[in-house]
Amino acid sequence: MFLALAAGAALVADPFFGLDKASQTGVWRSQGYGYVLDVGDAGVRIYDVTSSSCALSGEAAKLEELGVIEKGANGRFVLAGDTARIGFERRAALPGACLSPESPTADPLRNFDVFWETFNENYPFFALRGVDWKAVREAYRPRVAALPRDADLWPVLTEILGRFQDAHIRLVDGERRFQVRRNSSGSSMPEIQKGLIEYLARSDGPLGGQVTLDAHDRLAYGTTREGVAYLAVMTMGGFSNGPVGWPGNTTSEEDVAAARAALDVAFARFEHAPGLILDLRFNPGGSESISALIAGCFADRKRLAYTRAGWDGDHLGPAFETYVEPGGCRKFAGPVVVLTGERTTSAAEALVMRLRVLPQAIVMGQPTQGAHSDVLSRTLPNGWRLGLSNEVYTLADGHVYEGLGIPPTITTPAPEPGAPPEAIYGADIRRGAERLVADSVAH
Repeated sequence: MFLALAAGAALVADPFFGLDKASQTGVWRSQGYGYVLDVGDAGVRIYDVTSSSCALSGEAAKLEELGVIEKGANGRFVLAGDTARIGFERRAALPGACLSPESPTADPLRNFDVFWETFNENYPFFALRGVDWKAVREAYRPRVAALPRDADLWPVLTEILGRFQDAHIRLVDGERRFQVRRNSSGSSMPEIQKGLIEYLARSDGPLGGQVTLDAHDRLAYGTTREGVAYLAVMTMGGFSNGPVGWPGNTTSEEDVAAARAALDVAFARFEHAPGLILDLRFNPGGSESISALIAGCFADRKRLAYTRAGWDGDHLGPAFETYVEPGGCRKFAGPVVVLTGERTTSAAEALVMRLRVLPQAIVMGQPTQGAHSDVLSRTLPNGWRLGLSNEVYTLADGHVYEGLGIPPTITTPAPEPGAPPEAIYGADIRRGAERLVADSVAH
């Protein structure tokens, strides 16, 4: 997250409270997210903390390197990146665990305790996911305590994580990786995206075989037989060869620029189209910077899309507003049908949240994946990387769709497992085109 904020801090940072550097000095705790900053003359030390653990996760020469600094209420401040904002409040001293950081250890019990505390203090969705977290500790801790010190904890932790059915929960140990996604088709994302491109290239497909691929195949577009514009966005990142960072800003400035340039070319071709189908059905997410860019191509003015707040132990931290507003890209002013499904995930869902508040857009298909939060990443004492959801996204209408998926305006039948390409890919494209043509005739 802090790498994300730093990458998003190309803007000129505001003076800290308008005062001198001395006002920054001291210890600051994040409101949610489990961070502690120790700011001194030598720079900034960033710690990941739980109630019993403290791990140095990064350093910076000065606070402004971590993000744009905004003044908060009651002596607090906010670090803001491209899309993420985190509030901080002063503390009298570092947590005791940070005064004598522990050495890396493979001890199963110590790793289990830090794992459990990380979720207990940062995860807001136990009730939603049907997981009694205290009961998990009571059931599993004695089992772990009985293991030899050199035992592999992987089977135990992945068994626990499998209960959540949360696409933003992950555990990584080198080549071993655990993650769960709702996926009724059984096909991998690369397989189903490849299938879409092959289907669009068919002469009997909805685009008559005339499909353009651009930006490292992140965009696929063309015009339907009815004259409706069609644009599939495959991911929210990787539009250039720029470096990749963390969720919240997984793209470089070069990547955002590459996405903007590719979208401008596509929208120039769509200038006279009666409407546009934006296909997000097979988009697993990436960067909300790309989500904001794409939404800005359709926005006519600033509108509230959603708020996001980090879980802070037993309550939500401050909620920060996210708006959809016109951006620096070529505009498409006509009606838009946004296609969604269970593979529409994370930053792709953030784009749906932005688009659904626009008067000219309707959402068609099936509910999205329901994994909205950025991934809070932590390192366990044994070096394994743990990722979890820690933010609550509340849409402009007051609803929270975490775990449920954002419902479409118009629900269409989900394709059955093993269905032919026309049912998997083509049916909703044709429905969207028919809707846009009918609307253009009516007006």
